[in-house]
Amino acid sequence: DWSSDVCSSDLGGGRKVLPNFPINDIAHLRIKQGTNEVNLVKKDDLWRVKERYDYPANFSELGDLLKKIQDLKIIEDVPVGPSQLGRLELNPPDKGGSNTATLVEFKDAKDANLKAILLGKKYSKSSGGGEASPFGGGGDFPVGRYVMAQDGANKVALINDPLSNVETKPEQWLNKDFFKVEKLKSIAVTHPAGTNSWALTRDKEGGDLKIGRAHV
Repeated sequence: DWSSDVCSSDLGGGRKVLPNFPINDIAHLRIKQGTNEVNLVKKDDLWRVKERYDYPANFSELGDLLKKIQDLKIIEDVPVGPSQLGRLELNPPDKGGSNTATLVEFKDAKDANLKAILLGKKYSKSSGGGEASPFGGGGDFPVGRYVMAQDGANKVALINDPLSNVETKPEQWLNKDFFKVEKLKSIAVTHPAGTNSWALTRDKEGGDLKIGRAHV
């Protein structure tokens, strides 16, 4: 009911957030939050990170996410009016501001949109077991998230997964197997576009690799 603001939540009945999810047709995953975005694109039967010079993506992590999205179920329907979308961090990314959602788009090999979803505010419970308010304050342990499928229905739902790994950081999606080369001290990839250049370095043998900007 878009004529009201916030109503009491109704049980979602275990319906899927994105029914008929075409997981086998997806060849491009775009994640956008504010002015940042990352594109994972399937090329030559290999998933790649566009923002890192088409370096191979972590297929295991990507595959797990796609399967999770395919099975994502509504725990509660959350009827809200348009004026409350910002409080749930579900304003469209192109609206700007601090209360915009994370947009996740699923595209086919021709780059046509198949499905899309907006990820909003995380739903938390306090360490003491009490539930946090959906509009801020209280809890500190994320257990769910407010989402809205971009299917024209404009309906907000609560899911029982915070989807915390859905971020626009390109380095998160890189295939880390390459970085297991023995005694590797540093590696850099340079690109004509400076923002696509990156480097990995470690201070000492056996230490963790740290990502930064390549010196070009």
